[in-house]
Amino acid sequence: MVPYADFQLLVFPDKDLAMEKILDLTMLTDIFPTGFHGAYTAGVKTGSTVYIAGAGPVGLAAAHSAQLLGASAVIVGDLNERRLEQARSFGCETVNLKEHDRLGEQIDQILGVPEVDAAVDAVGFEASGTVRRVNNLPQS
Repeated sequence: MVPYADFQLLVFPDKDLAMEKILDLTMLTDIFPTGFHGAYTAGVKTGSTVYIAGAGPVGLAAAHSAQLLGASAVIVGDLNERRLEQARSFGCETVNLKEHDRLGEQIDQILGVPEVDAAVDAVGFEASGTVRRVNNLPQS
């Protein structure tokens, strides 16, 4: 079963042309649509200010999607400086969460207000209960 296949399935009418362009089309199969879906469902539109939590592949796709949707400012937060460098390389503001633990203050320094219009969680794992599972502690 493919989640969302009823409305996120891409059909190419010319199979031969699609196969010629297969390397270009691979961006449309998983990571980019996931990031775009996150930005779109968060309500990003022209002039929006956006925070993306996580600068992995999906987070970077969400950040770029927010730009494509017309966001006036895209802020990406992560713990990994190399990933944040990637976000900066295409025009995003960044927050290194290892250095700054008060996100609202960091957003305020960037935008002049401590809030954004839209946010996307692209951290990539279910955090609730993770520590208990890792340490073999009983679930509550």
